[in-house]
Amino acid sequence: MRFSKLALATLLAVVVAPAVQAQNIVTFDNLPGAHGFIPLSYAGITWDAGTEWQYFQSTAYNTGSIFVPHSGTTVAYAQSKESIISFSTPQVFDGAWFSGYQGTEYFTLKDASNNVLFTSSSLSLTATPQFLGSGYSGRVSIVDVYSTSTNTWVLDDLTYHSAAAVPEPGSIALLIGMGLSGAGFLIRRQNTRQSA
Repeated sequence: MRFSKLALATLLAVVVAPAVQAQNIVTFDNLPGAHGFIPLSYAGITWDAGTEWQYFQSTAYNTGSIFVPHSGTTVAYAQSKESIISFSTPQVFDGAWFSGYQGTEYFTLKDASNNVLFTSSSLSLTATPQFLGSGYSGRVSIVDVYSTSTNTWVLDDLTYHSAAAVPEPGSIALLIGMGLSGAGFLIRRQNTRQSA
């Protein structure tokens, strides 16, 4: 009986346990120099060329009291009211830290065909970094960062992760059936040994 409980616990751990996903945090601190354009392909993200995503070290430009990084010294910004990033493989976009001195920020999350999946809540900027979460747990291909004003905000510690593939119901039933069959076989084999 003890063995069957172990087999059942193992089966439940395999079927029910969620997959642990690594979170990607883009800090911008490994970009070279005090200022520049973010490479089009950086940190697993495509940074839209038309948006002209840039970065700077807040300490190099003495902007620490307005454009405050959440971590490190380097922040990103774009000179557009709509700034776009995209993923080659759909990811779960968690959000980013913002600081600045005027305006409101929000995200519009889209699929690869540019269909809107979700729009986040908005965030009013302050000099203190604040996290703007996407509010959406599904996979997205495109993230539009919208701002009500230009050149008044920076972002830092942009966060995303890959979602665990969710098994289809038929796959789960098959796994459970195989586990129960295996447990039944082991119980029968154990009972045969005890009676011999």
